[in-house]
Amino acid sequence: MHQFALVYLFTASSDLYSCPLAMTDGAARTVANCAEDAIKARALAHLTSRDPARFWTSGQWMTESTGGSDVGLSETLARQDEQGRWRLHGRKWFTSAITSQMALTLARPEGNPAGGKGLALFYLEVRDAQGRLNHLSVNRLKDKLGTRKVPTAELSLDGAVATPLMGLSEGIKHIAPMLNIMRTWNSVSCVAYMRRALALARDYTNRRSAFGSVLADKPLHRDTLDGMQAEFEAAFHLTFHLVKCLGRVEGGQGGEAEQAMLRLLTPIVKLTTAKQCVALCRRRWSVSAVRVMWKTPDCLPCCVMRKCFPSGRAPPTYWRWKPCGLRVWAT
Repeated sequence: MHQFALVYLFTASSDLYSCPLAMTDGAARTVANCAEDAIKARALAHLTSRDPARFWTSGQWMTESTGGSDVGLSETLARQDEQGRWRLHGRKWFTSAITSQMALTLARPEGNPAGGKGLALFYLEVRDAQGRLNHLSVNRLKDKLGTRKVPTAELSLDGAVATPLMGLSEGIKHIAPMLNIMRTWNSVSCVAYMRRALALARDYTNRRSAFGSVLADKPLHRDTLDGMQAEFEAAFHLTFHLVKCLGRVEGGQGGEAEQAMLRLLTPIVKLTTAKQCVALCRRRWSVSAVRVMWKTPDCLPCCVMRKCFPSGRAPPTYWRWKPCGLRVWAT
C-alpha cells in the first residue's frame, strides 16, 4: 500500500518513466520466486538497489508478430550449446525498455510441444561484462508515445545467452506475477493521471472568465467537473482495493477467497481504469483547453437549448419533430 501510494504521487510527473519501473518491480517479484540462488543474488541486488550507480531496470519481452496476445504461438527457440548454456534464437516484435540492463522473456526449449505450456521463462542480461550486446540486434524502435523514456524495439535474438527460471515449461504461468504487478501499476498510474487532469481543470476553471464571471461560477461547468470527480474517486477506491488485496496476498495474509479476488480484479481494474483515464483526460481538454470561446461539449448544447426554450417547455413544433427521431432535454 505504501509503495503504490508513492507511485500514485510520482507517476503523473514521471514523464512515463513509471513504465520501466513497473516492469522492474514485476521482475523483482518473479526473480524472488525462482529457485536460482545465483540469479537471485545477482539480479535482486540491482533491481532493489537505491544507489543509481547499481540500480537496474528490467524489460519484458514476450510479444511476437506471429501471435500478438496469443503468446503460445511464440516461435523463439532455446537451444543448449556445447558448454550447456541456453541460447535464444528468434524475433521479438515488441520489446519494452530496450535500454534496461536485463529482461525476462519466453522461448520454447528445443523439443518442447507447441502451445503456451511448452514455453519456458528465461532471464537474460542485455549486455556482457565488456558492454557488448548479448548476441541480439535492434531492428528498429517503435514510433510510439513515451518512446524516449521507455524505448520499445523490434529485436532479433541470434544466440542470446539466457538462463531458464523455474524449469523448462509453463513459462506463461511463471511470468504471470510480473504481468499482474505491471497491470496494477497501470491501474494506479491511470488514477494518478486522472487526478492530475482534474487538478489542471479545476485550476483553469478558477482562472478563466467567460460571460462576466469565472467558469467556477457556472452551474453547468461545475456539474461537468463534479461528474469527472465522481468518476475519479470511484476509480481510485477500486484501484486501491486491488492494491490492498495484492499486499495481503504477497504478505501471506490473504486466503483462497482473496487470492481468487486478486486474480479476477487485476485485469478488470486495469481495463476499466485505462478506459476511464482516456475518457476523463479527453474531457479535461474539452473543458479547459479552449481559450477563445467557452464551448464544452456539455455546456454549449445546454445553453443553446435554454435559449431555444426559455420557458423550459418545448414548443409544439418539437412534437412534430419527435417522431423523426429528434430528442431534446431542456435543463
